[in-house]
Amino acid sequence: GSAPATIRYYTLSSPWDVTTASYVSTKTFTIYSGSVPYGAYGHNLCISPDGTRLYFVIDWPGLTTSVVQHNFGTAWDVSTLSSTPSAQKTLAYVIPGGLAFSTDGTTMYVSEIQNMNRPIYQWTLSTPWNVSSASASGYVFNIGGEAAGNLFWGAKDFWFSDDGATMCAVGKHPNGSAVTTIKRYTLSTPWRVSTAMTPTQPDVVR
Repeated sequence: GSAPATIRYYTLSSPWDVTTASYVSTKTFTIYSGSVPYGAYGHNLCISPDGTRLYFVIDWPGLTTSVVQHNFGTAWDVSTLSSTPSAQKTLAYVIPGGLAFSTDGTTMYVSEIQNMNRPIYQWTLSTPWNVSSASASGYVFNIGGEAAGNLFWGAKDFWFSDDGATMCAVGKHPNGSAVTTIKRYTLSTPWRVSTAMTPTQPDVVR
C-alpha cells in the first residue's frame, strides 16, 4: 500500500481573491510505501518565494515524521515537481503542526501540537532553502506555556511578516469545540522565535 499527498494548482484571475480561482493541474506524491500506518498524510504546504521549491510535513502517528522538499522544473508549475524528495529532514516530533521559513530561506520553523508545551522550534539552514542542511538552533517558543487560562491548543499553522517582527498562529480551543483562535505575537528580535511576546487579546473566529 501507499499514502498519497495530492497538490492541486489553481490560477487566480484577480490576485489574492480565491473566489476567482480556476483549476489547472494536479500533482500526486507517494509519501509512504509498505505497510501504511493509519492517519499518514502530508500537510502544511510551503513554497519558496521564487516558486522553485515546495515543502510539506509528512505525519504518520507512531513513526518518524519529516519535512520534505520537492523542486520545480519550471517555477510555480506543479506538474514539473520532482516525484521524489529533493531533500528531507527527519523530525523527532510526535505530532508536528505548522511549517514556515524566513524570507531568505536560512531559518525553518516547525510546531509540535502533541507536546504539552505546544512548542514552535527554530532550525538553522546552513544552505538556504535546503531542508537537509537544517540543524536545531536551540530557540523555542512554548505557546502552551503561557499564563493560566490559555485558550490555545498548539499552532496548527503559523506565519511571519516579511520583516520577521510579527508572527501569527492559528489553533483550536482546548475544549474540543469548533472555535478557532488566531493569535498575533511581536518578536523583539526579528526571526528569533524565542523572543515572541505573549499577546494580550486573541482574535477568535467561529
